[in-house]
Amino acid sequence: MLVIKVGAQSESRSEPDHRCPICDGTEFRPYRGRLNARCLGCGAKERERLMALALDRAAIDPHGHPVYHFAPELALAKRLKTRFGDLYHPADIDPDLYAALGLNVERVDLVQPLGYFAPESVGGFIHAHVLEHVPASMDRVLTEMNAALVPGGFHAFQVPIHVGWYREDMNLAMPAAERTARFFQEDHVRVFGDEDFDARIMPLFDGFHRIDLRQIIDHATVTRAAVQSSALRSPTGHSVYLFIKPGEIKRGPRRTERSTMILPGGERIDFVHPAKFHLPRYLKGRGIQNYEPLTLAAFLTACARKDGAVLDVGANIGVFALSAAETYRRQVHAYEPYPPAAEVLETIVRDYGFPVQVTRQAMSDKEGMLSFHISQKSDMSHSLNPNHRRHVGSLQVECTTIDRVAQRIRPGVIKIDAETSEADVLRGGRETLERDRPYVVFELLEGGSGAAISDIFAAAGYSVCQLGDPAVIERIGGMRGLETEGDLRNCLASPAPLDDGFFADIGAWLSRLEALPIAT
Repeated sequence: MLVIKVGAQSESRSEPDHRCPICDGTEFRPYRGRLNARCLGCGAKERERLMALALDRAAIDPHGHPVYHFAPELALAKRLKTRFGDLYHPADIDPDLYAALGLNVERVDLVQPLGYFAPESVGGFIHAHVLEHVPASMDRVLTEMNAALVPGGFHAFQVPIHVGWYREDMNLAMPAAERTARFFQEDHVRVFGDEDFDARIMPLFDGFHRIDLRQIIDHATVTRAAVQSSALRSPTGHSVYLFIKPGEIKRGPRRTERSTMILPGGERIDFVHPAKFHLPRYLKGRGIQNYEPLTLAAFLTACARKDGAVLDVGANIGVFALSAAETYRRQVHAYEPYPPAAEVLETIVRDYGFPVQVTRQAMSDKEGMLSFHISQKSDMSHSLNPNHRRHVGSLQVECTTIDRVAQRIRPGVIKIDAETSEADVLRGGRETLERDRPYVVFELLEGGSGAAISDIFAAAGYSVCQLGDPAVIERIGGMRGLETEGDLRNCLASPAPLDDGFFADIGAWLSRLEALPIAT
């Protein structure tokens, strides 16, 4: 990367590999003399982008307690709302400043934190360039904020840091020009210096675990986010300070709902999930027999026809994975990168003893960390594809490939629901298609690279049929009154042309699904 020296500042020229970790944008513009400072996609500046990276990589957890974000930046606020849901609380001393942004900001005056927060009641505090504005003893403010944290809670913050030593003056009658000269801005009451920053701050976090970002974020990742990597090495205004409070963790209440699904073999599964999850609510009202029934029937038929492990890519809460495990008691490997969905599936597997191994990874054509985009529409529409649905943020998730996984499990059936990233998943499984010849059930949404998928299967000598095609429905003897909307976009790829017996077995499965009761 080309570095241009301008006085005492280093600034970066835009290059194609820059990518915003909040919105996945690739275009940046200068701001106050800093090149690549502001993302054109979401407006996030460097410090917001580094804060987002830090919170993602540190895998911080509020343990069911509220998270307060002071002076909330809009792009980061949207991302944090997606991550923490109803636990997220934007806050400021002047909420009216945010009315036009659509943020429901609570009023909190950090001059007296314990006037707003009870001791050990908060899961996390996040703030950037706030402390220099608070006209109260910094020692007392941070001590009270830390007292409000629950054991295991986190405190993440950034402050502007200048050359020299810490100094403050809370004489609010000081002329604006003098305050600007001394503290670099007319509404600042203190300045933090690089000479004594750790000595000034660390005693206020005595006993806390400080997370060293250099251990979880590398130089290349920071550079790719268009942030100066010096923020990891030495105190700067972009550096993130992240602390975890010690003590026994006590999880707070989470908003959850209880649902039931009845699997194809008749086993009733009662489970708890986050409130407003789309798929459990769908199953509760319509049953598993109306959730892509033709696709499920084809999947179960394929499982009966082909030995080997079952691989479920994009498992969500596990409708397909659990169906195969219940029906055939075969080893199923379920890959789901969205943590809340993976947690639901893990709990079901543990409670009911199904032979399903859940892995919190995505699949693509490459290994490593990729951005997983959180859909504004539904928890069933999250995707590695930034152009699929409108998204409100993204998470960094670990990715693997079918070929890598297949080296140890040898799949006989693969189901892929990757929300328009199916072509990338299949590119990462070419060797497996050639060697193991598994059946592949996959979704094909608009924008899902149908031509590329056709080429991959054609090169491997596969036959592909669209399950919602009228000719297919005719061969299986009709849909038996079940809903077909979800099947119209799904396909089955087989290593050899499907015979009449295969379609007859699909029809038999549809009849069994139709006979299932609907849990209420």
